[in-house]
Amino acid sequence: MYWSFLFFEGYVTAILYINNNLSKMEVIMKKFILIFILILNIISARTIVLATDPFPPFHSPEVKGYGFFAEIVQAAFKEVGHDLKIEFVPWNRALELSQTGYYDGVIGALYSDDRAKNYLFSNTVYKMGLSIFINKNNKFTKNDLENKKNLRLGRVRGYYYPEGNSFVKNHSILESSTLENSLGALLNNRLDFIIEANTVINYLLNEKFKSNKDKIVELDILNYQEYKILISKKAKDSEEILTDFNSGLDKIRGNGVYNKILKKYKVK
Repeated sequence: MYWSFLFFEGYVTAILYINNNLSKMEVIMKKFILIFILILNIISARTIVLATDPFPPFHSPEVKGYGFFAEIVQAAFKEVGHDLKIEFVPWNRALELSQTGYYDGVIGALYSDDRAKNYLFSNTVYKMGLSIFINKNNKFTKNDLENKKNLRLGRVRGYYYPEGNSFVKNHSILESSTLENSLGALLNNRLDFIIEANTVINYLLNEKFKSNKDKIVELDILNYQEYKILISKKAKDSEEILTDFNSGLDKIRGNGVYNKILKKYKVK
């Protein structure tokens, strides 16, 4: 009886010892797995560097938070574990340098077949009206601009307008380095009209040209354009960056972050 008791006691002790050690091993393994996952996340996360030009309130160093479009892009990348760095340079330089892989891509661009040779296009980030703006002293009508030839159309160097549009192909294009310069030229009658995103022009008129804003008239909305980010095909892991961004964009649209950003900047 005594030996049986000793055997039973020894058995129970052995089981308890094994269970205790298994519990400790499980804790150790769980910690190891968590550390391993953390290391993988750190390794896979990276800082994405995108270039763009000042295009307020879309993106600009003068706008708090760099603008609603920039903040949306940043939030989408953050959702999938990437940091974002934005560098502001003239638009043409942003395109030229990102094509070589110096930047990972650019922010706030329209699709074109020519750009598709060098870039991967994201899903649409924001859709906005592309409008005709004139100096009200010129008294042009939409029909005038469509049917007359060789009027002076202002455009920022490197910006894209839909191909084949009679408002573009029939006129002389005068390029400038910034949108502010084009708008100033329109105010001073050095241009006959410009075609640009209405949200941006209205913002600039209210913020930069407040005393002259009544001199510029929005003649008509030509169409609505879909603004995206472009990832350079020369960027490291370009397809992965694009997939991650599109995934993050879907997530912030689903969890309400996207709409909160638009509301913050008072855009629709």
